[in-house]
Amino acid sequence: MVKRVPLRPIGRPTRPSGWSPRATSRPRPKSRITGDMIRLYQRAQAFDGDETHPDYPDYLDASSRLHRLLGRKPWQVNVVDLDALDLDCPDLESDPHGLSDYIGAVRLRRELDAKAFKS
Repeated sequence: MVKRVPLRPIGRPTRPSGWSPRATSRPRPKSRITGDMIRLYQRAQAFDGDETHPDYPDYLDASSRLHRLLGRKPWQVNVVDLDALDLDCPDLESDPHGLSDYIGAVRLRRELDAKAFKS
């Protein structure tokens, strides 16, 4: 007669005791800001804000490259454009993901400001 082995329950796979995804993840670096990011940020901040200005393509290039280097997704708030956003925007109050994205962008912006414009 064949010995029957009980099947594993359907659902969550079993893990060795004591193992958790957090225990094996790498610690995040304290700062993700590099010299290239600081240079791009300063280049974008030097722009005066007029779309008809001849330096507008340079601003767009610096802003989009910085956005990609920071690991931000296209739909996320651009750290360079934070000055133009309104804090009382109803979308931020009703959308928790939008609010967390905005808070993340503010953190990155403060970090960039601190490193780019040291006194």
